[in-house]
Amino acid sequence: MREITGLVGKLFRTRWTSLHDDGWDDDAALRNPGVYLIAYSQARLAGQPVQLDYVHYVGMSNSQGGVRARLKQFKAALECGRGHSAGDYCYKQNNGRAFTAIRARRKFYFASWCIDVSRRSDLRTSDLRKLGQVACLEYYAIAHVKEKSTSRAIPPLNRSTGGALQSIKL
Repeated sequence: MREITGLVGKLFRTRWTSLHDDGWDDDAALRNPGVYLIAYSQARLAGQPVQLDYVHYVGMSNSQGGVRARLKQFKAALECGRGHSAGDYCYKQNNGRAFTAIRARRKFYFASWCIDVSRRSDLRTSDLRKLGQVACLEYYAIAHVKEKSTSRAIPPLNRSTGGALQSIKL
């Protein structure tokens, strides 16, 4: 488990990227499986190191589309309320109005750690282990936020892991 603990450190040493800026999805690494953090803040976080108290959600993707596809699902759910549990919840908090229609001062940011795996259908044993690390890392990252953040709580949008549903004012 030391290896997973080291990956937690790598994830939380990354920097925030704005989910609203053009070109955020051009990063080739995002096409790989990985774990991502979502922040929602009025502060300009782009380029800033991850701070635990800004983490509103920890997610992962082991799908072929990678983290990029999952972040796109989140962003689309902010507009229509379907496709990503955290995005769906934010949409409902806004009384079913699209995020782009509310002109919020707060913005969404993400940070991620992705791992390269084979694109072949017959995954090697080492690739299967990497995918297992991704799933494990998600829970370790949630635990890290709960243990080290000021609130000592599971990120508020991680409802399926016991996160308290807090009103996220959009």
